[in-house]
Amino acid sequence: MTKIKFNGINKYIIEYNLKSYLFTIVNDRNKYYTIYVGGKNNKCITIIVENNIKNIFATIQDINYNKKCILDYKNKKHIFEKNRDMVDLIKCSITLTYNIFQHIKFFTLTDNTTITCKNNEKIYLSDFYYCKYGKTWYEKNFNALPFNIDTVNKIKKNIDIELSHPLEITSNKFFKNYYKNINGSNNLRNNYVKNMSLKSFLHKIFNRDCIYYYKLFKNFIKNTLYGTDWIIDINNIKINKEPNIYTLNE
Repeated sequence: MTKIKFNGINKYIIEYNLKSYLFTIVNDRNKYYTIYVGGKNNKCITIIVENNIKNIFATIQDINYNKKCILDYKNKKHIFEKNRDMVDLIKCSITLTYNIFQHIKFFTLTDNTTITCKNNEKIYLSDFYYCKYGKTWYEKNFNALPFNIDTVNKIKKNIDIELSHPLEITSNKFFKNYYKNINGSNNLRNNYVKNMSLKSFLHKIFNRDCIYYYKLFKNFIKNTLYGTDWIIDINNIKINKEPNIYTLNE
């Protein structure tokens, strides 16, 4: 086993698309390197790299995005867009990890990302994206591949069957069952037609807050891609331009 010579804590500033992130590498007893990416006091992404050049896999353990993941988040010039910013942050993290640990070729992760609705209910990002785009969020943005292809394909097939089921209830009963006491639900009535498929209805309301469809997911989507494992190939990471990287002297 060949060891990579890092000692203590190494810090970098990485700039990409006019935003800056703090990149910290912690040497864990020369066995692993734990990489934290985010703001000054926010660990928004955690990546684990084994101190072994024969291991070409790194593990993305946590992804927790908020505005404070950006070092200068108070800068009024920033236009925050959560989906784009999350993609940029992950791309920066993977790119810099690869630049430092060039034996790493793949990044593995478990897709356990959720979306929080206005009523604090949560839905799974993997299922939401698959219903909307036919791909999970990591597939769409990073060309991720499932660790267990057969299992994921089976889940997708079952979700497709669930989405194709017709909503065989009248408009009044449908909204009474799934939209009772939700403000603004009456505005959806023109989108509902008896016997339309669940997928057809979801596609009419996807641009609204997820409060309008979390109950549909909860009641109709019994199969889930939440918790499935994925692999991101460094060669599939496409960035518009190379990020600027600076060593932080403290």
